[in-house]
Amino acid sequence: MLRASVVALLIVLLAVIMACGEEATPTAEPVAPSATTAAPVPTAAAPSPGATPAPAPTQTLATAVATPTATPASAETPTGTMEVTGSLDFATPELAPMISDLANMPYGVFRFLNKTTHESMWDTNHDTTQRPRLVREWTLDEGPNGASYTFHLQQGAKWHDTYGDFGEFNADDVIFSIERISTAGTPHAAASGIRKVFGCEECSVQKVDDYTVTLTRPRPTFEVFWHNSNPTDAILSMHSKLQFEALGEENIVLKDIGTGPWRIDPDRNFLSGQSYTMESVQNHWFHSPEWETMTWKGIAEPSTREANFLTGQLDTATFDLEQVQSIRSQGREDIKYMTFTGQKAMRIPFAGLQYNLDHSAHVGEDAIVPVKLESIEDNCHVPFIACTGDTGSSDWAQARDVRLALAIAIDRQKLINNLAFGEGVPRYADFFAGHDLRAKQFGLDQLVWEHDIERAKQLLADAGYPDGFEVNAVLTLRGIPQMEAACAMWEAINVRCEQKNEPYSAYRPRLVSRAVEPGPFSNFIPPVIEPLWIMNLFHSSNNSLNLGFEHPEFQTMLDEARDTNEADKRFEIQANITKWMFDHVMTIPLYDENAVFPLGPEIDPWEQQSGGLTWLSNWEFVPHREN
Repeated sequence: MLRASVVALLIVLLAVIMACGEEATPTAEPVAPSATTAAPVPTAAAPSPGATPAPAPTQTLATAVATPTATPASAETPTGTMEVTGSLDFATPELAPMISDLANMPYGVFRFLNKTTHESMWDTNHDTTQRPRLVREWTLDEGPNGASYTFHLQQGAKWHDTYGDFGEFNADDVIFSIERISTAGTPHAAASGIRKVFGCEECSVQKVDDYTVTLTRPRPTFEVFWHNSNPTDAILSMHSKLQFEALGEENIVLKDIGTGPWRIDPDRNFLSGQSYTMESVQNHWFHSPEWETMTWKGIAEPSTREANFLTGQLDTATFDLEQVQSIRSQGREDIKYMTFTGQKAMRIPFAGLQYNLDHSAHVGEDAIVPVKLESIEDNCHVPFIACTGDTGSSDWAQARDVRLALAIAIDRQKLINNLAFGEGVPRYADFFAGHDLRAKQFGLDQLVWEHDIERAKQLLADAGYPDGFEVNAVLTLRGIPQMEAACAMWEAINVRCEQKNEPYSAYRPRLVSRAVEPGPFSNFIPPVIEPLWIMNLFHSSNNSLNLGFEHPEFQTMLDEARDTNEADKRFEIQANITKWMFDHVMTIPLYDENAVFPLGPEIDPWEQQSGGLTWLSNWEFVPHREN
């Protein structure tokens, strides 16, 4: 057991490096990367009781719209006893050895548990509305002394009896889970958010009775949902206080239990991280699976995953689009496909574009975010960088027009056809990937840059660059083919790239210090729960990491959005931020790439929750193939 503990600690240290947030101040904590998708409704309405997700071969999903005042109806009732048959098999490039104690849980483990064996306070419907899970309903009361949330818990959600009978989930388990994830030094990516929501200096979490918990805070926060709604990877799932007390910290690492519709089979090899086998929980309070068992396999080699799928050893798996094309080329009629739009937002940021050097976070010997760049004038020898942050100046307009020339010289449809095999849609409004209905609500779908080489040449000539110029382009961790293709297209307007491959680990410190060489670099992001999340992470003056620009006007809108709890108003501010970025061409969005999941002959499509599309969700609803 001692040896296992040492191994566990090594894995935890690795997980800290991979999953820790970027923040230097108490701002919205980033989650470890996960593919979410797309198209929120304008308001977060309460879900209908008893709704069972229906199969949908092609789906457009949505990330969660946080609405703290929403009070949903109760979740669906148990499905009762049914005949279960067969094994459901899924593969992903990587799994992690099982360390299931919240205080020591690495990224790969909580991603898995959140989607299978454990349950969270809420789920998220495919249309972005909140669906009650272990919280069946909730209220928010605001008064002169602050905000008070009341969470009414689901009754009848039993803990798995794998290691003994620990009864039903209750209020003690909620408080225990909050306290356990808040343990100092935990690598769990949701820890910072949970501390901020439940553990602020003036916050208090209290048990009212076995199935009621209250949270009092100085003010309400929409982030209650951000860190507690499945299938977002970095969330708090519920864990048993009684089991922890019975088994102790050392044993709980390998023997944790949940309340979900699947439970770990302790007789199978799940400690190695090579595969997890689960048994279905029949008479489950929420929904019982149709399958007897489910196995997740970690298969790193893409060709091996593909071969396993084509020979029937997998029902589905995580594939890139090149593999999907290879599978399609087989022409097999027994393979169906689920397509989810907008899983990767391909984009080109400009490093060194503009920094808010007078912001309080950067000023003084004890600056929260110290920077090495002394003046923006150090960078403005580059044609697309202004020597001033004055957006009404001619200098700013000239640099903006150069960036616009670069943006309209890119043929986005050609990128989609050649790099995404047609599986994508052009994007011009940055950070709203995954929020198509919200984008339409605020007119962001009308923001378009038409591909126009002649206009691009004229913009450069008017800005004083009739013969073009040279630019340093850095190829980092993400979106390298897209950056290379953009450089090839810029040759048509005589903009010549000096391309440099550099590991992100070497490039990132210069992004943090704002001392990075000016120029475009490769990048993509998954859609996130709200644009605000990634806006804050990439471009707030308060954050250590910065992907190329800060600006006082941007920061004012960002701060306003963070102080706005009402969802529609907050999204309106976020839309205004994106319009400002579009008008000033602060980044060059390219296109949103789809995720496609081939389905073997034993299963039919099923509806997903709004997020986490590198790993599918709603596994309890996977149906047997009907025809």
